[in-house]
Amino acid sequence: MSQEKSAMESRFVDQSAPFLMRPSTDDPADGRNWVLKAIARTGQDAGEACHTWAGAFALGNGLMWQAMVEYRGETEAAEAYEAAWARIPEIYRDGARQIFTFASARPPYGLALEIETPEMVERSGLSVEELLIFWNKAFVAQDHEMWQALEHQFGAREGLIIYSRVWEGYALTFLEFIKAAIGIDEFKTTGDLSKMNRAFWEAIGCEVEDVETTPDKHIALIKTCPFWDNMIDMYGKDTAHRMHQKTIGATSANYYQALMKAIGLWDEFYATQDQYRCLGDGECRMVYVRRSAMEKEGLDKG
Repeated sequence: MSQEKSAMESRFVDQSAPFLMRPSTDDPADGRNWVLKAIARTGQDAGEACHTWAGAFALGNGLMWQAMVEYRGETEAAEAYEAAWARIPEIYRDGARQIFTFASARPPYGLALEIETPEMVERSGLSVEELLIFWNKAFVAQDHEMWQALEHQFGAREGLIIYSRVWEGYALTFLEFIKAAIGIDEFKTTGDLSKMNRAFWEAIGCEVEDVETTPDKHIALIKTCPFWDNMIDMYGKDTAHRMHQKTIGATSANYYQALMKAIGLWDEFYATQDQYRCLGDGECRMVYVRRSAMEKEGLDKG
């Protein structure tokens, strides 16, 4: 299916602006939560996905604290951290108390996930599928409320710097798991980048379609994103859209720059996400291009 046709077949969230699309592959008759539909397409195990999302919640909480301390010092970080935590709906804070180890009873909490999914299920009283939905939504809530707290505390510009550093932390932390999962320690080719890109996105329930892979270029479409679709359902499309208008461009650029530098290919390859469903595109798109090929066409962006 061509990219143009696929985008045209996407479903509008509704008919009022901003025009945001549901996944092009979604079946409206399937009433399951977005994350359950997503992993059914990627083949990810529900228990594994549940552990990933819960672990990402704990990781993000710590990354937020670290980024704020590095940028503004402990005094201001403590105030913003407490504000962000307080904004997270109580149901998710209670869920955190059930399954995470807290290093401290006072902020920062130092959350750690030290149990596996079966014990998480036992402690929560939920099924694996219910718990997966819970932790996907909890991650969405923490991310959204973290941004709101950062913007309120530090303003949009400085808040974005901190927020981008949190997502840089996700990239670098998960890189080691991704390398082990795909069996690649040294990245050299677009084929290697293709495997890395797919593994990163599929780890969070995003369906990937590889569109083009040549020695100089890799292009992939990201066709599902339960993080984004649940954010729309939880906060409304206007609020979710406004957040991503402010955050996604700079955060994505910083994320991929950090990732490409970490694998030693920043000087050789340019990486970018140039389409975003959260900004109104039908699908997200990832592009990796060898800089020497860009230079021949006069396109090197530095």
